[in-house]
Amino acid sequence: MAYLYFTTHDKLESFKPIIDLNREIKKREHSLKEAQSEYEELKTRIKTLSKELTLLNEDSHLAASGFYKIKYDFPILKDFENKLYEVRRQQKELIQTGKAIICDTQWLVSGSKALGKKMTERNINLGLSAFNVQCDNEILKIQFSSIGHAEEKMGQIRDSINKLLEPNSCQITDNFFQLKLEELHLVYAAQEKIKKQQNDERLQLSHLQAEAHHSSNLGFVYILSNLGVFGEDIYKIGMTRHQNPLVHIIEMSDESLPFGYDVHAMIQSDDAAGLLKLLHQELAAKRINKINLHKDFFKINLGEIEAACRKLYKGDFKLNPLAEAKEWRQSMAIGKSEKKKAA
Repeated sequence: MAYLYFTTHDKLESFKPIIDLNREIKKREHSLKEAQSEYEELKTRIKTLSKELTLLNEDSHLAASGFYKIKYDFPILKDFENKLYEVRRQQKELIQTGKAIICDTQWLVSGSKALGKKMTERNINLGLSAFNVQCDNEILKIQFSSIGHAEEKMGQIRDSINKLLEPNSCQITDNFFQLKLEELHLVYAAQEKIKKQQNDERLQLSHLQAEAHHSSNLGFVYILSNLGVFGEDIYKIGMTRHQNPLVHIIEMSDESLPFGYDVHAMIQSDDAAGLLKLLHQELAAKRINKINLHKDFFKINLGEIEAACRKLYKGDFKLNPLAEAKEWRQSMAIGKSEKKKAA
């Protein structure tokens, strides 16, 4: 019996490393499942937080906006665009260098640094995703009435994300948060710049409308060509009282014509009708339809038209000597190419 006991004991001792290894594997599998469970719980908490932040009632916080002084005032919108690009580049750099969200603890998962690092990276990515989505949402809907609240809201978002990341010793850095606030103020300032420009344009248009009200002859005399339809040296000389004369030209270049008009000159005059009448009289010999005088087309050299305009109009205007005729020229090129392929 003693012999049997020691023989069995020796055999069990020989299997001890394998038994210990199996126990360690099971132990690590258990720890890994716990880490995975913690990860899933964190995702659920972040998802819930995102919904809660989105559903917050902004109206109750409008009083927090107060008086807001614009922090950026560039002369042109391109400057806002360049500054915004630089701020977002800095944000991206902080994310790429691991300085947007930092973790002060080197975690071990089942005794493994690699698994601990992987868990930390996942937590950081989840935190960044939640923070950026919610902040970007605030930036997109920013208005003057909620600028103060938007700052406060972004601070609350940061605090909430930090609270979720606190068990893993992670937090959003001040530098990254300040860059997000800077983006908020830049977008708002750019919007205000656009609003100001629109208001200025409306005011200018209002002045033009007021002037037009006092002078029914205020308008634009235009000189147009259409190479694809009429050929060379045929010009339409007419006028419009439309507030935006180019809109009138586009309307004339509708589907009834295969190609649109090219504008050679647009002369603004307080007496556009009178100027047009004088031009038509000056160029009467070049008129194509001498019966229907509403058909204001002329077979004439553009230089002769310019000379007549300079003679009868004392103001300054620009004359474009070239007809772009883009679609017509492109169509001709395609046609030549097709013929060449068919040959």
